[in-house]
Amino acid sequence: MSNFGSLGDNPINTNLAENTNYRFVCEKIPNVTYFCTAVNTPSFSSSPQILNHMFAANDVKFPGGRATTDMSIRFIIGENFQNYMEMIRWMRSGVPYRDFTEIVPEYKGNIHHGKLYLLDNKLNPTIALQFDNLIPTQVSGFTLTSSEAEPTILTATDNFVFDRMNVLRL
Repeated sequence: MSNFGSLGDNPINTNLAENTNYRFVCEKIPNVTYFCTAVNTPSFSSSPQILNHMFAANDVKFPGGRATTDMSIRFIIGENFQNYMEMIRWMRSGVPYRDFTEIVPEYKGNIHHGKLYLLDNKLNPTIALQFDNLIPTQVSGFTLTSSEAEPTILTATDNFVFDRMNVLRL
């Protein structure tokens, strides 16, 4: 006998996703990815195209263009500031400065990819979001102060743009 109704449509896996089950990897910035504490994935939106048709009573709607937002990560700054300087070097290599020593070796056809692995509750990767041509657009600063009773851990946030996001089932 087959299952009828909504009871037969239950999902096979009822485990819930947790916000700590991820791993961000980018070969260009290995120290940043090791200390990564948060990832904001891009959001997607679509606005329908509305066309007037002379024989239709209402306007005809078609799927419209897609729009995505940027991706950002937050990471802990190490005590030697090596991971923060990785991001600064990557940012400076794409922006024209007077000193071109960091820019020249960067653009020899290198396209940088980033992968965000989504993990299950046993910490096995199930899905990889691959971001093609990942380019940093902003690196946040940090605040140093000596007026706090308890020192806090320094963090920074990086914003990235990308050309395409591929979803890979693992």
